[in-house]
Amino acid sequence: MGLSVFSVSWLYYNPDHNDSLPISEIDWKKYTHASYYAAATTDDSSNPVVITNETMFWEFVDAATSNHTVPLLSIGGWAGSEHFSTLVATNDSGADFAKSLASKFVRDRRSNFRNYCGFDIVWEFPNDADAWPNNTNAANDTANLLAFLRTLRGELDEIPLTEVTLAASAPAAPWHDASGKPSTNCSLAGFADVLDYVSVLAYDVFGPTWSNTTGPNAPLHSCFANGTAAPSNNSAAAPYASADTAVALWTAAGIPTHKLVLGVPSYGHAFAVAAGGAKDASGSLALYAPNDRSAPVPSGDWAQGMLSFRGMVDAGLLAADGSVPANVTGAFDECTQTALVYLNGTGGDGVLVAYDDARAFEAKGAFVKEKRMAGFAIFEAAGDKGGTLINAISKGVGAEGS
Repeated sequence: MGLSVFSVSWLYYNPDHNDSLPISEIDWKKYTHASYYAAATTDDSSNPVVITNETMFWEFVDAATSNHTVPLLSIGGWAGSEHFSTLVATNDSGADFAKSLASKFVRDRRSNFRNYCGFDIVWEFPNDADAWPNNTNAANDTANLLAFLRTLRGELDEIPLTEVTLAASAPAAPWHDASGKPSTNCSLAGFADVLDYVSVLAYDVFGPTWSNTTGPNAPLHSCFANGTAAPSNNSAAAPYASADTAVALWTAAGIPTHKLVLGVPSYGHAFAVAAGGAKDASGSLALYAPNDRSAPVPSGDWAQGMLSFRGMVDAGLLAADGSVPANVTGAFDECTQTALVYLNGTGGDGVLVAYDDARAFEAKGAFVKEKRMAGFAIFEAAGDKGGTLINAISKGVGAEGS
């Protein structure tokens, strides 16, 4: 697609949303990389990952390859990372894991003259007891992850006539060190030697089930319109609650910006907010309104409290072009670059949705360009509607043909 000095325009594809965006309808020319999200880890070293709809996965790989887009298999995710710690706990188990991935998804495919894929390792929370409750974790998780990736890179490099992308998707705070704190002082520099890219997922900062107030899903900057700190959101992400801060932390931990990809969400979070608390003293929608956690979480097209941009258009919360219709109250927070809409309830709380619109996406694209990052990654492709978001962020980075 001609990304100028930028190299990555990456989509995540969730097979559960195939009805909204069939593989045949992906606008491949707008993406350089595409991840099938996600294969879950298992406790069986001979079969360490399980793919949701493997037939669809290989259809995805073939479609991406034929359209000159690099296909990746995302491994892990929030709940799918349950067995990562065990799989990489020793040199032998990590080597078995690496050999299994390299053989099944690359070496055997090449031997049969078939398309193969790269890998996106989505172990977001090594050595983090606050992650998914069933995830195993250990003090040496991050060190073991690096040893595993070095082994996997070695396995891939030995396969003739292949060039395999090896990437990782990671949280806003760098992976934890042995003390259980985010890594600092270039201690993750070794990862830059084996990974092509690290996608920093700087979103899910405020949400209906973990925050006392409403707030931005994916703030661009850690700044607040009233000059004060944001309210507590009961989230481990709080100290790293912006793209700007996350990038600074990852570079300080040893990953150079030219290997960092900014993860951006095509969905927002919906909160139950009483009509009397939805606006600030000036009469504008309040970004940090009281979140009524005693009320049912508002419904969403992806999950309770989770509304995709596409779903907001389909539900009439947004017009077809992404603008706010006359019957909906909207606002835009310049500080965090967050869009808001609010619908009054009938006899109870209304619903406030904090999300990224085209304006927010364009601002994130400009940020990627300013920081000279590798590019951006949209989670996920099915959340866009009519190319509104991908076109906006492509414009922000200065991509041709956006």
